[in-house]
Amino acid sequence: GAMRAWLNQFDPLKQVYNRLYSLSQTWHKTDKIEMIVLWGTRDFYPTEYKEEFIKGLYDACNTFDDLKIEDKKEKTDRKYAFNIINEKEIQYSSSLEEAIKANETATHRIIGLTIETRPEFVNDENCQSRRKMWVTRIEMGVQSTDNAILDLNQRGHHIEEVRKALHKLRQYAFKFSIHIMPGLYGSTVAKDIQTWSSVYSDPFLKPEDIKFYPTSVIPWTVL
Repeated sequence: GAMRAWLNQFDPLKQVYNRLYSLSQTWHKTDKIEMIVLWGTRDFYPTEYKEEFIKGLYDACNTFDDLKIEDKKEKTDRKYAFNIINEKEIQYSSSLEEAIKANETATHRIIGLTIETRPEFVNDENCQSRRKMWVTRIEMGVQSTDNAILDLNQRGHHIEEVRKALHKLRQYAFKFSIHIMPGLYGSTVAKDIQTWSSVYSDPFLKPEDIKFYPTSVIPWTVL
């Protein structure tokens, strides 16, 4: 996914075109799409950019069948490389709302849309904005349920903020996944096991699923 973004200059339209093209070349059906946008904490980005990016995802799905493609895989080492011959002729929606409405009856429909965020950015304003974009699922970084470990690793939140955030997501009927990171600075095997236990024993947590991120220690970082 990261390589596809880089190859397409992080253009949402071209990234989705590229993905749909590669899937079609391997005989996958793309009539129902779960779109997962992994861009870190989405709420740090400007509002206009966020809306334009999401609009691009819908526009790409709505217009994929209109593309005239020149296959370039014989001329390059990029497996699914291609050129769009009629790029300037494609008609896109004039607004995000129009793109979403068009997608309801499109051949390639987005039936689930996931974004990433942090606990402190889950509030009514942001939840309403996500609903406007038809976001259906949230991935949220939690890492640990031990406040001492969260402080040592400068996470910027405690488990209390996580509970409030997940409660808010439930109020707005979002599905959600949380990220857990064993092996953090200051943790132990016993503390990591306690985190795993509390994820499902704490009534405010209990996510639909978990992403498991073992801690990576990267050169030249504080950790």
